[in-house]
Amino acid sequence: MQRVGLVGTEDVVAGYRNLGRASRRSILHALSHAPDWDWDGKRVLDFGCGSGRVMRHMGAEAERAEAYLGCDIDATSVEWVNNNLTPFRAFDNEHAPPLKLEDGSIDFAYALSVFTHLTDHSYDWLLELHRVLADGGYLLATFLGPGMSDQVAKEKWSAAKFGQTFVGYARPWDPGPDVIHSAWWIREHWGRAFEIVRLRPWGFGIRPEPRKPTGHGWVLMRKIPGPYTVDEIAAPSDDPYELPAALHANERYLAEIAELRHELEAMRASVSWRATGPLRKAQEIRANRRAQGDDA
Repeated sequence: MQRVGLVGTEDVVAGYRNLGRASRRSILHALSHAPDWDWDGKRVLDFGCGSGRVMRHMGAEAERAEAYLGCDIDATSVEWVNNNLTPFRAFDNEHAPPLKLEDGSIDFAYALSVFTHLTDHSYDWLLELHRVLADGGYLLATFLGPGMSDQVAKEKWSAAKFGQTFVGYARPWDPGPDVIHSAWWIREHWGRAFEIVRLRPWGFGIRPEPRKPTGHGWVLMRKIPGPYTVDEIAAPSDDPYELPAALHANERYLAEIAELRHELEAMRASVSWRATGPLRKAQEIRANRRAQGDDA
């Protein structure tokens, strides 16, 4: 709960529940921009459901839906959902696609705080969700944008700096890497396989102060039929921010490499000192014994 709730709050349980409730409100608000949407008879997927932080608050919607599913890489969380949250069902998935779902079998999928951390397989997962969605199905995803750059990247926001930018790419999974997205980048790249229905750069799950970027951004997209490849989604666009953002990302990667090299050198020095200290002591003892005629 502390890891996926409101981190840093004194009441961990309350923070976890409040964030789940707030996420439900934001999901319903996002879907209000899809005039043809209703829950009756639909198949829904919570992609990255964890232990059901959001699903547990979607009982009324699940009763109307044909199926309300969740999936996650953490098998323990999946087992807990299946044992404790009715009528929801969950299944596990690997770090890379595919999902255990048929083509076009989902009407609405949401990914909250998922693409905010996906690096190597980000495009693969986007196209996997595209595969399992029915033609015209909806995908809601949150992203780290203007409201999170100070906290995540330690930089002031600039659309010319950030496109899709990995922060802490080599960071161990707990807490893992972060990924920053600009609205223009989502429109230029994700918009090749999805119609952008509504995009808000900040404010998901919270009530932001007027004109002050706060929190995660969100985008509601509708599947455009047709096969797409990772190369097609990833190919640079002619947006004037594309090159500056790529150069800035490269600068950040080089800085992270330099930092990792410094840490590695410090580790090597520490290991060398710990290894050579006892060795020298052993050599001294052996030399003394030889001097005394004892070569045991």
